[in-house]
Amino acid sequence: MIRTLTVTMALLAALLAARPAAAQEGDPDSCLACHAKGSTRADAPKGKRIEDAQFLMTPHKESCLQCHPDMEAVPHEAKAARVDCSVCHEEEAEKYAKSAHGAYLEKHPDARDVPTCASCHGTHNIHYAKEPTSPVNKKNLPDTCGACHGRESLRKEHGIGATVEDFKKSIHGVELLEKGNLKAASCSDCHSSHELRHRRDPQSQTFKMNIPSVCGKCHTEIAGEYRAGIHGQALALGNMDAPACTDCHTEHSIRHPSDPESTVFSLEVAKTTCPSCHNAERLVRKYGLPPNQVTTYQDSYHGLADRQGYAKAANCGSCHGVHRVLPSRDPESTVAKGNLVRTCGQCHENAGPGFVEGNVHVTPDREEAKVAYWARVAYWILIPLVIGGMLLHNLVLVGKFIRDKYRDQKKRKHFVRFTRYEVAVHMLLTISFVSLAVTGFALTYPEAAWVRVLRAVGMSEPVRAWIHRAGAVLMVVTAVMHVGYLMSTKHGRYGFVQMLPRPRDLRDLWHNLTYHVGTRKEPPRFDRFDYTMKAEYWALVWGTLLMIATGLALWYKVEVTEYMPRWMVYVAERVHFYEAILAVLAIIVWHFFFVMYHPNEYPMNMTWLTGRITEDEIRHSHPEEYERLKGTEYEVVSEDGIHSHAAADGGHGGAGEAKPPAAPGGDPPKPPAA
Repeated sequence: MIRTLTVTMALLAALLAARPAAAQEGDPDSCLACHAKGSTRADAPKGKRIEDAQFLMTPHKESCLQCHPDMEAVPHEAKAARVDCSVCHEEEAEKYAKSAHGAYLEKHPDARDVPTCASCHGTHNIHYAKEPTSPVNKKNLPDTCGACHGRESLRKEHGIGATVEDFKKSIHGVELLEKGNLKAASCSDCHSSHELRHRRDPQSQTFKMNIPSVCGKCHTEIAGEYRAGIHGQALALGNMDAPACTDCHTEHSIRHPSDPESTVFSLEVAKTTCPSCHNAERLVRKYGLPPNQVTTYQDSYHGLADRQGYAKAANCGSCHGVHRVLPSRDPESTVAKGNLVRTCGQCHENAGPGFVEGNVHVTPDREEAKVAYWARVAYWILIPLVIGGMLLHNLVLVGKFIRDKYRDQKKRKHFVRFTRYEVAVHMLLTISFVSLAVTGFALTYPEAAWVRVLRAVGMSEPVRAWIHRAGAVLMVVTAVMHVGYLMSTKHGRYGFVQMLPRPRDLRDLWHNLTYHVGTRKEPPRFDRFDYTMKAEYWALVWGTLLMIATGLALWYKVEVTEYMPRWMVYVAERVHFYEAILAVLAIIVWHFFFVMYHPNEYPMNMTWLTGRITEDEIRHSHPEEYERLKGTEYEVVSEDGIHSHAAADGGHGGAGEAKPPAAPGGDPPKPPAA
């Protein structure tokens, strides 16, 4: 009997030892014997290793086979089948299948860039959403969603915006992530958790008609005000042109109204937010909205103060309301006639009925603004007549000064400063520069009043472009002519050598400044070209080369981009524009001062027209050159046309012309040492 019992127990023990791991029904302790990180079992096969302590704290710690039924036998296949979460989470799985993620996965079963359950919840480290360590905890969702939505390559492939980065900077993101306010909205509050549909899907929480309800979950009172307003009413009727919350506040970049970067910051409301609809020609025409509402506001005191950056100036919302916007015909509207005294009285104390009479958005063609209309017409006529008359009067006066100066200089002894060729080249340069400046800035500033006048007289875009390119060709031709002249003529070579910068120019600069501030008694003694002329000449050389190079890059964009990256064209555009500004300002501030505004030159230096400089002028402005020319022979032309000669330091009182003396061998005199 005892022997029989012993044999039976031995057989039973052998059977129990031979039972597969399946008999343990997926006991985690048994699975972790092999699959725990750091397992020391000699017979443990290579495979998935998990943190045993971490796994044993999850809701799924009771059984491994519930998720991995294909792993029942031991030993089992090395690669486990995909886990089917719907076995337990049927409702969530059905929602996921309807979502944008689920639909994409159904079309692309092998896709690796679509989130599954494990992508968001984890695998062996799943925790309840309320637990701080859960990847789907409210505070962790931005990073969890950002694992995909923050990847630039994926965003480009699927056309996804930089939503996560924007959210983290928004008022919701700051409240949630930086201040720890768990009442602040996170990703799933607006998009839902599992049934995350595309915003064009009518069942999506972010479908335009559903947005007020979604935002209203937190902003209940404001949502009610919005629904009572004209915008909310129109949207409820299915008008998709009506603005929803996100049209004004944006979607992920929502900021507090006091934040200057907010789309509803006081200075942005009338600049971009409301004009996006009320200044859109398509919507204005489609719905018969009052035109010019934005421009008339911008031209009013409120608009001008707003454009100046005065944040307390009244904007659209100050008068029309913010969320409960109603048309003026509605008695409850803040801009209804019966409510205007109260509305305006918010800023204008003691405002009475007379203060609110008439239309705020005044255009001169309105019936109630006929007087203003005729006042404008009167000034349209008066201003050109008065200012034009003043200009004509002053031109007559200046014209006489120019003629008198020309005649006076003609009677005086003078030297040839520019040859006829140099005068002609300077004239061509002037024509090309003016034409390029006018037509170039006309393209950059098409709304400027002077540009509208040019368009009115026929300077259309093709005409402007043709003139600009013709001016460019003329400038290139002028530059080539100048270089050829410098290389092929003695006078040109002499002038070029005289124009070269020298250390003395810096000393002359300091001497001239100290003389004019009163610390020196004598002015500097300049030679043929002083430092102001040299600075301007070499700036012209540099600017011309730069404008030609960048201009050609813009003229021949297609050809240029065959050999150079496109960004170089953008650089050329910026350089061309700013160099043009620099050149025009340099001409006005520097060149015009020394040839027109300077008291010694007013109303203008005549040399650019005659090529001559009087003896008095050269003695005063270029004393060193004058010293070299003293004693040279003049060619004298008397008033009756008779030619004679006189010395530069002689006392001949007639008109005359003296040419620069020739050095031995016929070359112009060499410049003095610096």
